[in-house]
Amino acid sequence: MEKYIGTKEAAEYAGQSERTIRDWVAAGIIPALKPNGKTLLFTVDDIDAALRARAVKPKQSGEGAAE
Repeated sequence: MEKYIGTKEAAEYAGQSERTIRDWVAAGIIPALKPNGKTLLFTVDDIDAALRARAVKPKQSGEGAAE
């Protein structure tokens, strides 16, 4: 089972703002689960795939990245 993280953690991991992450979801750049109709949940693998597609590198561990 994959671990899911919220928008704040996804933004920190990707080195982007929460707004950017929500915009990426709206644009179909990154998939997200919406279990209660409001909260967005992401897998790190999906974030990594979106970053590779956009040629953006995530922050490295120790720089505020989600563990």
